[in-house]
Amino acid sequence: MTAGAYLTRLGRIHGLGRAAATRGALEWLEWFGAAAYVPSALIATVVVLFAGASPANAAVTGLVTGSRTGVVHVPLLPLAAAGALAAGAVAVACALASRRA
Repeated sequence: MTAGAYLTRLGRIHGLGRAAATRGALEWLEWFGAAAYVPSALIATVVVLFAGASPANAAVTGLVTGSRTGVVHVPLLPLAAAGALAAGAVAVACALASRRA
């Protein structure tokens, strides 16, 4: 378990919502001077999970409405947004890796 995940879990145990706990964990990591060591994948994951256009959210919504109406719509916009976000995360990771070398 990473430090960010641990701090987020502590926030959740103390009654914070997931977004508030994650935001608080990042603030504490900045205060400790460890924010630079948080992987960019963690930040990208938080953005994808809490964005309204997340593929998981669109899939579940599609399944629920499909079970009610009998027609399932393919969520192309969330899929494209997730692909663009993943490409951006890979670009940032590559840029950071090249700076370390």
